[in-house]
Formats: sequence, C-alpha cells, structure tokens
Amino acid sequence: SRLVIRDGQTLNIEDGGSVGFAWSRVGRNTAAFVNMSGNGSFLMNNDDLYIGLENGYCEWTMSDSSSIVINVDADDGEELYIGEDGGTGLFTLIGSNVTVNVDRIRFTANNPGGTAVMKFVLDAGGASTIACQRSYIGEAGDAHLMLSTIAQSPAEDIVLVNATSSYDIGGTGVFNTLNGGPAAEGTLLVLGGNVYSL
Repeated sequence: SRLVIRDGQTLNIEDGGSVGFAWSRVGRNTAAFVNMSGNGSFLMNNDDLYIGLENGYCEWTMSDSSSIVINVDADDGEELYIGEDGGTGLFTLIGSNVTVNVDRIRFTANNPGGTAVMKFVLDAGGASTIACQRSYIGEAGDAHLMLSTIAQSPAEDIVLVNATSSYDIGGTGVFNTLNGGPAAEGTLLVLGGNVYSL
C-alpha cells in the first residue's frame, strides 16, 4: 500500500508493467528516479503521489504511451505533488501519447521552498495533456515550465493542463519561467518551426 523510493534508487515501469499504491513518496530527503515507457502504468489509489519532497530530488520521466491513472470513484484524493517542502521534482512527459489523469496537481504545494519543473517534449501530435479537476501552480515555491520538440510541432493551439471542472486555479496560477525566460501571458516561443503565444 505504500511506496518510498530514495537513496538514488530507480524504478522502471516498462512495457506491460503496472503498479499501484495508495501512498507514494519518491525522492524523499535524497534522490530517486522513475522511468515509465511502453504502455507501463502507475495507478493512484485514493492517496497522493509526491515527486521530490522534504529536501529530496526526483526525476520522473514518461514516454511512449505510459500513463498515470486514478482509481475512479467518489473520492478526490488522488493528488500529484511536484516539489514539496523544500524538495525538487522534475516531471518530464515525452510525446503526445503519454496520459496523466489525476484529481489535483500541485506544482509546489503547501510548504515553502519547493521547486517544480514541468517539462513537455512535443512530437508531431503536440504535447501529452495532464487532465485534472484542479491545478495549483506556484503556491509555495518556484514552478518552471520547459517546452521542447522532437518533431515538427502542430500549428494549432496546444493544451498542456486540461481542467476537467470549473474549479479555479490555486496559488499564483502562473509558472515562474518558461525555458528559463519570462513566463508571462503572451510570451512568444518558437518550437518545431511554429511560433506559439503562452
């Protein structure tokens, strides 16, 4: 029911692999790494997943058609925390076929000093979309957005975080930086031959 990955440990969830826990802390106090590939899946079951917490560090990378899914029920406790309580979380989604579905996602959360780095690597289909009821950005630390591409990117709008309800965005509601520069609304970015406005 509980998962803790730390002390430089690496978890690989590969093609056909599926794991699920009620309570997960990855990169707690020290470093940890998770690589999801193929159609590997991680099930969140009525509790939280922390990526980088309590002065620790975590790199969580998803590619191919890997997925984070929730136990669909009346409970809304499947929350994803990136960079909590002085920790640093690097969450990388490669390609447009990755699926992340959580009740809530928090890019730095309740305790001060955390750093969240959200990295999307686009392909010809665009970016993988995070679906959540509520998103909280920059509540108590720094939230950085990184965008790159491995192919010609689509010419239309690209949705990165899709709110599936009418709840407001919490925290400041904005990322501190975009690829290391300003992340204000309207910032221009060239990706895969196209120009986008944040």
